[in-house]
Amino acid sequence: MTIKYACKIHIKTIQAVVGEKMQYQWLNRLEQKHHQSFFELYTKEWWTQSRSYDDAINMLVHCDLIIACCDVQDRVIGFVRVLTDYTFKALIFDVIVDESDAGRG
Repeated sequence: MTIKYACKIHIKTIQAVVGEKMQYQWLNRLEQKHHQSFFELYTKEWWTQSRSYDDAINMLVHCDLIIACCDVQDRVIGFVRVLTDYTFKALIFDVIVDESDAGRG
């Protein structure tokens, strides 16, 4: 199952080689195969620790825009979500980067 987001902005899936030849993949949607690694990353922050798996996945369904970064093992190592009216306002929430990958690019 792939979660589809109500999103007018399209971010092409791109791969970039950064720093120590680490490959990253940027996604604007997360497939079911990403849900567990997303949840593990998401609940590491103090403001997300009490959130349930079902609520976190439900949040993904209702976001206007998400951007996720995956490593070569297809593990979610970065995440941000945006709520927007696509005209005047965009609010950025939950900017999260895995501690082991922070500062690498």
